[in-house]
Amino acid sequence: MCGVIGLVCSKDREDLGEKGGVLLRALQYRGYDSTGAAVQGTDGRVDLRKSVGAPSEVVPGLGIDRMQGQVLCGQVRWATFGAVDDLNAQPHEVRCHQHLYGAHNGNVTNTDAMQAWLRAEGHTLESDNDGEVVVHTVEHFFAEALKDSALDRRQAFRQAASRACAKLEGSFASVVVDPETRAMIAIKRGSSLYLGVGADERGAFAVASSDLGAVLTQTRTLLPLKAGEMVELGAAEQVVYAVDAPDAPLERARVESELRIEDTALQAPYRSFMEQEIHAQPDTLREVRRSFEADEDYGRTVDALCDRIEETVARGGQLHVVCCGTSYHAAGAGALFFSELAGLPLTPSLPGEVRARHAALFRPEDLFLAVSQSGETKDLIDVVDQARDAGMGIVALVNNVRSTLGQEKADLVLPLRCGPEIAVPATKSFIAQLGFFYELAHRLATRRGRTVPAKADLAALVERTLAATDGALAEAAELLHLAPSIHILATRMLSIAKEGALKVREVVLNHTEGFEGSEFKHGPNTILGTNTVFGAAQVQALLDAVATAGTDPRTALRDHFGALYADYPLVYVTGPAERDVDLTISQLHTHKIRGAQTLVIAEESARLREAAEGKPMGHDEYQAIVVALPSTGDTLQAVFSATVALQVLALKMSMKKRAYLEDLGVRGHGVDPDAPKNVSKSITVD
Repeated sequence: MCGVIGLVCSKDREDLGEKGGVLLRALQYRGYDSTGAAVQGTDGRVDLRKSVGAPSEVVPGLGIDRMQGQVLCGQVRWATFGAVDDLNAQPHEVRCHQHLYGAHNGNVTNTDAMQAWLRAEGHTLESDNDGEVVVHTVEHFFAEALKDSALDRRQAFRQAASRACAKLEGSFASVVVDPETRAMIAIKRGSSLYLGVGADERGAFAVASSDLGAVLTQTRTLLPLKAGEMVELGAAEQVVYAVDAPDAPLERARVESELRIEDTALQAPYRSFMEQEIHAQPDTLREVRRSFEADEDYGRTVDALCDRIEETVARGGQLHVVCCGTSYHAAGAGALFFSELAGLPLTPSLPGEVRARHAALFRPEDLFLAVSQSGETKDLIDVVDQARDAGMGIVALVNNVRSTLGQEKADLVLPLRCGPEIAVPATKSFIAQLGFFYELAHRLATRRGRTVPAKADLAALVERTLAATDGALAEAAELLHLAPSIHILATRMLSIAKEGALKVREVVLNHTEGFEGSEFKHGPNTILGTNTVFGAAQVQALLDAVATAGTDPRTALRDHFGALYADYPLVYVTGPAERDVDLTISQLHTHKIRGAQTLVIAEESARLREAAEGKPMGHDEYQAIVVALPSTGDTLQAVFSATVALQVLALKMSMKKRAYLEDLGVRGHGVDPDAPKNVSKSITVD
């Protein structure tokens, strides 16, 4: 999981590095362990600059954005093979048998064997990185192909790329350049790669990138590339080949993206993309509804999906809804919509669970619904391939219809249409998935003749939620942002609790778990009361107590470690149904007497508020906050309002914790609402 870019211009440009810097920064969510770029001008000189660090630091720090030239190859790295250091940073420049430079995204799974083979063939490897293996392997076969006098240098280069792909195992995308001809080959071998072409006042250019949003910063004109293909990328001409047929050009038409370059920009007054995307969610839900109700083509595709679901149920087949991460949580909430509205079961599974429980039982009469924002998640695509081999129909719900999943794997594709999402934590794509399942459940209910309530104005509900909860959520963020661990307990909203916990883990870096509320008493509640969970404030109190004990013998026998014990924060999320409120009240009373702080996120209920705010005897430090969601009386609507409240809570906690750490002078803390450490927007490795 990294990001690779290639940029070829019709002539030398003073702003080549500036354009490359924009592309690299657009890929920061995919990797920030190291950043690099190799630039070459018409004079033939290759200038390679790379270092440990994120693009936001390395690009200006190394002056990448001031480099001039005609060709640029760059990479941002999320380390898998090799340590985080300058040697393992990409691009790699090699000169053992021929002079090449290049970079990759993905994993070469036979790296160890390839390193041994390359050394035996006379290559010197300077790193442990599989990206260097890719470039050396192309170099090796390039030198061999050049011995054939019947091949010109460009033909030999294509053949080398083809033979290298046959030798290398795993999924990757790569950009490799021959400095002598300045020919660039971009390869898509299982990992995402997007191509764009354009022109401005300084001439024509072509761009390759692991991310569609990065390409859109330069152009809306795209050249689709499928898995198992490569392209000889020139500013004026781009020729596509199958990787295993490097001498047979393929016809490929350019297409115009519906997305706009400005859709990828941060707009005032927002301070982060996550904040901007949270506040874009009302429009996202309006677009989902418009697609279902006013777009005839989309409506026909939805009806085709409904037909397939009903046919699958009628013939006794199983609907496999398979997804990862946030998409898995959205499908879990979708199960509630299907149950309550359509009267149909929907059981989402993770790809690993599918391999363990279901793959051996796949049947042609089953239906596979793959849910993914990026459409590039390798774990999911691997299971999709298994389902296709079993003869199952494949339906994809994706935000990026030009992804591997949307373009190559599915026979029916439904786009989320929420626009580019830049922040790593999914917000508007999650709400779009929720909206899709809500609308789909209503469509199925109508087709099945079920009597259900009219569709709610979800966009207006989210707008009211953002306005009504801001103050209480700011207060809650102040209470919780330094808590090292939190549990979010849900009643009939487990998927929303899990999604809220994921958001806090991603952007605050505090351990957070989402639980079904009634399950917390079956073991996890041992964390309440006297425990070893502590934070910075408690450590300071302990140090003060120990210092006092050293000077005053009368305090020597006291329990100084008492300063480490604090009430444990519990967040309760529930819908307005009376039974759910009763269960939440029972859990509240059970847990707060054992040492818990309380945050309730729910529609206004006098009984629930009284239960939360009542201070238990002997717990003078007890704190409680109630975040009142807009009143609807409908659990399905509360799914949306609770989702937004938890998103905003995570964002506010992140901003407060980041400010706290920066005031302390802590470097490399990784707290960032847009690009938190260790995670990526699309996971394209195993």
